[in-house]
Amino acid sequence: MDVCSLYTNIPHNEGVTACERFLTDYHSELPAKDICKIIDFILKHNYFSFNGSYYLQTTGTAMGTKMAPCYANVFMAELENDLLSSLVFKSSHYSRYIDDIFFIWEQGKDKLIDFISIINNYHHSIKFTVEYSSESIPFLDVLVGRNGGNISTSIYYKPTDNHQYLDFYSYHPITLKRSIVYSQCLRLKRICSDPTDYQQQLSRLTTNFLNCHYPLKLILSAILKASSKSRSDLLSYTHRPIPDTRIPMVFDHCPPIKSLGNSIKNDYKTLQEDPNISELYLHPPILAQRQPPNLKSLLTSSSLPLANPTHGNMACNNRRCQLCTIIDTSDRFRVPGTNIIIHPPPLNCHASNAVYIIYCAICNKGNYVGETGCKLRLRNNNHKKSVRDKLKGFS
Repeated sequence: MDVCSLYTNIPHNEGVTACERFLTDYHSELPAKDICKIIDFILKHNYFSFNGSYYLQTTGTAMGTKMAPCYANVFMAELENDLLSSLVFKSSHYSRYIDDIFFIWEQGKDKLIDFISIINNYHHSIKFTVEYSSESIPFLDVLVGRNGGNISTSIYYKPTDNHQYLDFYSYHPITLKRSIVYSQCLRLKRICSDPTDYQQQLSRLTTNFLNCHYPLKLILSAILKASSKSRSDLLSYTHRPIPDTRIPMVFDHCPPIKSLGNSIKNDYKTLQEDPNISELYLHPPILAQRQPPNLKSLLTSSSLPLANPTHGNMACNNRRCQLCTIIDTSDRFRVPGTNIIIHPPPLNCHASNAVYIIYCAICNKGNYVGETGCKLRLRNNNHKKSVRDKLKGFS
């Protein structure tokens, strides 16, 4: 089962109430009411813009808000507890991951249809879509099937998955590329319950990475390392290590960074050996790398383009502005002496970091193109001052 648009369909009052009960039952370090006031503020102040207009989301939580997964999880936990406890017939197994639900039904198809009808009429805004099969069913990235009296699992790829992993020649650290192959091998080891199926999926994975230009030696090394792991150990819960408290030194990725890291380690030993300051330098910093700006980040934007973009400069209408009376507010004009048509952006006299053109509106011949980092109205004042100084005989 899948909850239809869970995040945007949670009523504010029910979501906050569920969070308050959860925090009270599990003895939060901070008062539950104080945390719920913050949650309520976030929910009721989600403003966003679209096509030049501003909106306030009046129900549900915004997609992408950091608190959204935990908030939705707590709400669904309370909803399903009330729902499942009220049912006469129930599933033999029930698991949920936020809004995706997997359950095993052993009471016949007719009762399953009744169950689906009941849960879809239980809440006014929370509805479910259901897929069921007597042989196999995909759940997230796992294909769950019947194998005699047992359950078997295999990897599941959506029909739209084109298996495009990070290209090996992409400008990323080699350690990242090795970890991508290794993590995908571990994923197969965890999911595939049949050893023969595991080997077949490894062969398919090898082909996919070869298509992304990964060396065969690197792929086989990752497969060997993952295959040496026990599947039962990989499926058991492991406690996360204590977070590293060392200070990170973050640089844009480039190959010479590795030699810099070795130099830092060697020089740090000198600081640690000095008895006067050794306590201040117990642990060396972590050398971290981040992705430098690429063509995608430079040329694309997450903002949607306006359906009907406006053009033409605007006067700021400031009483002291000397540019308002002469600024060209037309949505297009021809550069004097050329056939170039300019569509000015919707900026006013306070715009900065701009390219501008000054042309003579009388003779339509002389023009001057300049750029400025300061405001246009201040740049205009500088030009006028230069003209006045020249007329007075100053160079």
